Amino acid sequence: MKRTSPIAIVVLVVLAVLPARAIAADSPSLTATTRVAALMPHLPTGATRVGPLPATQQLTIDVVLHPSHRAELDSLLGALYDPTSPQYEHWLTPGEFAREFGPSPAQVAGVTAWLNAKGLHTAVKGFAVQTTAAAPAVATALGVSFSRYRLARGELGYAAASAPLIPRGLVAGITSIIGLSDTVRFRNHVDLTPRRRSRSGVSTGHAAPKACASAAGFAGTSFWTPDQVSALYKVDHLVSAGLDGHGKKIAVVELGQSRPVDASNYLACFGLHNNVSVRKLDGGAAPDMLGTLEADLDIQEAATNAPGSPIVSYEAPNNGTGNFDVYNQIVLDNVPIVSTSWGSCEDALQTGAPGFIDSLHTVFQQAAAQGQSVFAAAGDEGSEDCYDPTVMAPDDALGVDNPADDPFVTGAGGTSLEGAGIEPVWNDCEAVADNTCAAGGAQAAGGGQSTVFLQPSWQPSAADRTCSNCRGVPDVSANAGVGEVFYDSDAGGSNWIAVGGTSMAAPKLAGMAADIASSCAGRIGDFAPKLDALAATNVYGRALSDVTTGLDLSGPNLVQPGDNDLTRTNGGHFHTATGFDLASGIGSPIASGLSCPKITSLAPAHGKAGMHVTLHGLGLERATIRFGSTPATVLTATAESATVIVPPGTGRVSVSGSNPIGAGFGGATFAYPVAPGGYRIVAADGGIFSFGGARFYGAPVGSSASPIVGAAVDQTTGGYWLASADGTVHNFNAPALGSVPRGPTDSQIVGIAATKTGKGYWLVARAGGVFAFGDAHFLGSMGASHLNQPIVGIAATKNGDGYWLVASDGGVFAFGKARFFGSTGGIHLNQPIVGIAVDPVTGGYRMVASDGGVFAFGKARFFGSTGGIHLNRPIVGMTGDAATGGYWLVASDGGVFAFNARFFGSTGAIVLNQPIVAIAPSH
Repeated sequence: MKRTSPIAIVVLVVLAVLPARAIAADSPSLTATTRVAALMPHLPTGATRVGPLPATQQLTIDVVLHPSHRAELDSLLGALYDPTSPQYEHWLTPGEFAREFGPSPAQVAGVTAWLNAKGLHTAVKGFAVQTTAAAPAVATALGVSFSRYRLARGELGYAAASAPLIPRGLVAGITSIIGLSDTVRFRNHVDLTPRRRSRSGVSTGHAAPKACASAAGFAGTSFWTPDQVSALYKVDHLVSAGLDGHGKKIAVVELGQSRPVDASNYLACFGLHNNVSVRKLDGGAAPDMLGTLEADLDIQEAATNAPGSPIVSYEAPNNGTGNFDVYNQIVLDNVPIVSTSWGSCEDALQTGAPGFIDSLHTVFQQAAAQGQSVFAAAGDEGSEDCYDPTVMAPDDALGVDNPADDPFVTGAGGTSLEGAGIEPVWNDCEAVADNTCAAGGAQAAGGGQSTVFLQPSWQPSAADRTCSNCRGVPDVSANAGVGEVFYDSDAGGSNWIAVGGTSMAAPKLAGMAADIASSCAGRIGDFAPKLDALAATNVYGRALSDVTTGLDLSGPNLVQPGDNDLTRTNGGHFHTATGFDLASGIGSPIASGLSCPKITSLAPAHGKAGMHVTLHGLGLERATIRFGSTPATVLTATAESATVIVPPGTGRVSVSGSNPIGAGFGGATFAYPVAPGGYRIVAADGGIFSFGGARFYGAPVGSSASPIVGAAVDQTTGGYWLASADGTVHNFNAPALGSVPRGPTDSQIVGIAATKTGKGYWLVARAGGVFAFGDAHFLGSMGASHLNQPIVGIAATKNGDGYWLVASDGGVFAFGKARFFGSTGGIHLNQPIVGIAVDPVTGGYRMVASDGGVFAFGKARFFGSTGGIHLNRPIVGMTGDAATGGYWLVASDGGVFAFNARFFGSTGAIVLNQPIVAIAPSH
């Protein structure tokens, strides 16, 4: 028979029925209790009582609490995934999430006090207050009794005979209590008798890794080896480009034990070297043949698609607490990529375990806020996820699988991959007239619409939807219908076994996501909305394959449209269609087009603005390409190449890209013709002295009531801004963007730094306060902090996405995406620091002291200093030369000292009305 026995267990969860509200800050009353009828466990059909639960049986109970500030959490999650928001992809850490949105201290204290008063020991784990004790102790504490039941398939389970007694003051803060029953079962999504390929001799390219002879021989032309499927999805293009998931840990959720020898033998066969480890929760999973096959399959599939990823198998008992605790721990551990092939149909969980889905949803919200990517198999019962032909009167109503139904989980559907370009949706009963096929154990790709979750704003609507605003499943699909071979010691013979099911699709996609994450500047986060955003740009044939057909096995013949109506009792719901549909989601992946834009080369690599340059790499088909911070016009693009028009710019710049998946990590460089170069030096009265290619655009008229203290350049026009100590900003061939309002301030302004766009700047005060104007974002300051020494300067990062402040003792303070590379804060200086400047080539920073001593940090290069020279006047400033990466220092008398930079002149021999206070480059 094709389906696995549903041997995973879900424990009943209970849902508070009073209106949700936060527990008051003062301790709630624990004396008055209430027994709520809605908490009563619902037994499955066919369950019969066989007696009381043995007194020796240990039970683990999770009291799951509401998040605090739920409206704010919803708002933040929207912003984190909105490319137009300043909070886009500013992921939280588990600690930050707990402080902002964890259950209130009063909630936690109240539940802990309640259970402790009943003699139970507790531990707080994220949103759960957990306790483990013998069944009689738990029963007494919760005011219930437990009985054993024999279920319809013959398994034994237990359930509470009544709803628990809970202090009235705690009820409204509790989402669920997990552990009152274990009569609802989870199942893994493995098809033990998968279909054979109906077409053979299909070229699969050059896979990396590649199967050994024993695996390839077992597969023959009937089944795939996982590396062949990866090659058909062009995962090998990622791996050959160095995107192999290196350092991107993958967590696989298991309710069965993995077998280390199986993983070792598989890895050896395929030449893989993934670090595989096991993390046991609640004592680990119980021995189970099918559960072990599932765990082995998940590890092997993930490793094949992400050869550089460490893989951790999180294993727990096959019950509700075990299942919840695994996800909870993975989120607390903040593992970036997560895959699960275990689930249960929504209706079974909603009726048999009310509140469990809500509890898990909170955990998935935290995962999304932390930038974790979660993949879940969508099920193998087609559009009828609750269908089970082994019981009397099986449920053939439409239904979907949890947790694939959750909006913060990417649901992995199934196809029947025949070869390149031949990929119908998986349905073993396609074109069958009645339910005899399904009753015989055939299976199909899970999909449909949730009855629990609304359609998220990012998800398109399917043509044959039955609900206008319900979450659709799956999000994306991969091979599930045609068998792939894995190593399983229980298989006997060669120990290779061919299996199918969406259990293969979830870890396959998770492995691809780990590779893709290798190309991104940060985490991917919830993958489904990014896939949908990319699909909306029409990338079919380059990043996605549209699944529009089905396969009639009597031929076998492709039919259009296909569907996933397994039982043939639901009118063909749901059928494939162009674009998104409820049988295959947005289609199947073409991995080379799904990465963040990675630019591996460009030609030519130097030249002028306006010329055409061809880029090579991955994920380029819908990428925004930037030369430095300036977008280029894209003329043509495929997944692996693009031709663009070079935008205006100067010096050597990084060429990078971004797309709906994320911003690319690293990139190639392009060199503009070297400009004549030059610099301006500025006096306290606003006098401007231009040298080299620097142009004079004007100076403040008349004497200023407040002296000039700094200068910044508009890199788009070559103009400049001068900042006065009172916060007034004077603009010359640069836009007027504002000044610090007149009136009392913490202290005088001491510096100015501009953004890369020419449309913004920051001012910094002596006390560390920062003032942002134009498109400069306020990213933090030292205005409210005690400083050992005053701030003397500010410098913006090379990309303009952060800034550094420096104090006179050399202490450096980094904000935004500016990285802290070091300081002289703990070094004895001969003279105080007077300025800081970014290395325009490497992105590091340099500081200069009044004696001309230069200190380089990060990748900033040291080319010399005047620290050992007797100076007529002290050094007052420095700036970098974009053409060479060198720098100029200027003294208060206007003397200029050049290091790996051209000397264009100085005012060192001129009598000045006021001393020089700053130096700025021509661009």
